[in-house]
Amino acid sequence: MTSPAPTNVVAYPEGTDCEWFACDADGCVAAFTTAGNGPIPTALLRGSGLNDFVRRLPERGAATLLVSLPRPDDFLHFASRGLFAYDWKQARGHGGLDGRYEMLARPQRPLHLADLPEPMQPLLRGLTLPGVRFADTRSVDVRRSLDCEPKAWPPPA
Repeated sequence: MTSPAPTNVVAYPEGTDCEWFACDADGCVAAFTTAGNGPIPTALLRGSGLNDFVRRLPERGAATLLVSLPRPDDFLHFASRGLFAYDWKQARGHGGLDGRYEMLARPQRPLHLADLPEPMQPLLRGLTLPGVRFADTRSVDVRRSLDCEPKAWPPPA
């Protein structure tokens, strides 16, 4: 399944660490951070308003950090608000996860699509990763399910 064709698409924000959000087959929500060059669903390149909303979500419970990081704040922030937190792994040699997002933190109490206000639900419903269950999936290739930019890994020079 691919996302609907967007209008008013802006250029891919290469070199800027961006965050975006998607749902799994169970309706759980995850945050994905791009490390400056990870794929972003094309539908989100026109802006969604989700980032500010998600940043203001109240805490729902504890978060578990799955890897050692010098600055895990953002990933723990997302997970304590119920989102599974993934980061882009861009280089070969990172545990074989080249071209995939890796889960760095997980929530104790996952946030579900139905927990969000109705106006936010259609956009996230269109960003569902069918066949993926975040609770069971440590790494995700989002390009298998969503139309993303950049389209290929590695991105063209």
